[in-house]
Amino acid sequence: MLLNFAPRFVPFILDGSKRHTIRAERRRMPRVGEICHCYTGLRHPGAQLLGRWPCAKVERIEIDVNEVCIAGLAEAVPGSPVEWQLLGRDERNLLAWRDGFRNSLRRPRQRGGLTGCFEMMIEHWGGALPFCGLIIYWDFDRPLHDQDNAPQPPAKPLLTGAQQTTTDEAPQKPARLRRRKAPQNKGGVN
Repeated sequence: MLLNFAPRFVPFILDGSKRHTIRAERRRMPRVGEICHCYTGLRHPGAQLLGRWPCAKVERIEIDVNEVCIAGLAEAVPGSPVEWQLLGRDERNLLAWRDGFRNSLRRPRQRGGLTGCFEMMIEHWGGALPFCGLIIYWDFDRPLHDQDNAPQPPAKPLLTGAQQTTTDEAPQKPARLRRRKAPQNKGGVN
């Protein structure tokens, strides 16, 4: 699966302190063992591959202004009730810190290292709460180094519908943008 990250999260991904991402549910659910292709700047010139790691775990998450609940997917048997774990204040701050919302350069075990991280996360999300989605974890300790097989970001935006052309057709400008031919003078004098 392709995962795109804002530049503010890049240093944390590269140093291994951010090992998960919180995303909206996808049409096709991520699976453990699937490869997480982590990029920054996708769909822009100069997109950069940050790394490729195997997906280690996927959990459901619900976030609201004052609470966070997490439930595992792997443990859930179809038709059985899902057990949600409500996170306490310190656990919410640790989750936010690990997701890249950091109020300082302090590590989480240092005094004051977690204070306000969850509030920063909530502020970043703005009016998109309550949020229901997924936490996708990757195994940073098992990077995939074969860069030759890494998917390349699209060089140009993908074309849709009437804009699509086959490989032996030259792309055409829409009719409203084509230059009109100058009227030809048929036998008259200018």
